[in-house]
Amino acid sequence: MKPYIPTSRNSSFELLRIIAMLAIIAHHYLVHGVGQIALAPPVLWSVGEICQLLAKISNNIFFLLTGWFLCRTHFTFKRLMILFGQILFINWSLLIINLVVYGQRDIVTILKQLFPISSSMNWFISAYFAVYMLGSFIQNAAKYFRSNPRKYNIFISALFILFGLIGFITPSTAYYSRIAFGIYIVFIGDYVEFNKDKISSLPVKMIGLVCFIILMGLRYALDYIAEFIPVISDYAGHFEGNSSPLITTTAICVLLLFSKLSIKSKIINLLAS
Repeated sequence: MKPYIPTSRNSSFELLRIIAMLAIIAHHYLVHGVGQIALAPPVLWSVGEICQLLAKISNNIFFLLTGWFLCRTHFTFKRLMILFGQILFINWSLLIINLVVYGQRDIVTILKQLFPISSSMNWFISAYFAVYMLGSFIQNAAKYFRSNPRKYNIFISALFILFGLIGFITPSTAYYSRIAFGIYIVFIGDYVEFNKDKISSLPVKMIGLVCFIILMGLRYALDYIAEFIPVISDYAGHFEGNSSPLITTTAICVLLLFSKLSIKSKIINLLAS
């Protein structure tokens, strides 16, 4: 969704978009792509874990940004096509690199990158499309809750329990779809923007850093324990799932930090567009 900003684009948020996109590209290249063969296993594991965390934080950031500007957004088909074009550009660029540099020949992988719509590798664009199509409904709901702050608190708490806490303590997210996850994070983004003055008074730098350190520590600890108790491996990755409270909290902290910046750059705006 393209935010409507009366004067100019917010370069701080545009920079955040660029950083988030680079993190996602690095994750797909190193963890899901053929880039994994370029690094020795020990190095790959450590770099891959960091990239995976940053990518999932970035997934949250994109939906949070959509929610941040939710009540100032114009929903247009043109913006939807621009978004699709950006996804095609990224996937086709990676496909060319895989074909030319690494000699990728797997037909399934090639088709997924040629048509990045519904495969698990491209779940984000599918979810984002759906969220965008439901944008007017989500926007009206958010405006209603903004006029009833107490109900908004209850609503967000219920969503947090359903998507955050329950998902955090179970090894499966089968009870909800990625589209539902996208809608959840969009509402979180609008809620954070609505309460930004109160939330910004918190030590967001420290909170975000602590959450990230806990995420890394949990991942290393659970992977180690899984060597002796294999069933733990089912939980190891889920603690850093897209809807993990630690991931979402870290993303919120990053968003708030960038919201305080006063960057004005035509170059950044051009790159982000």
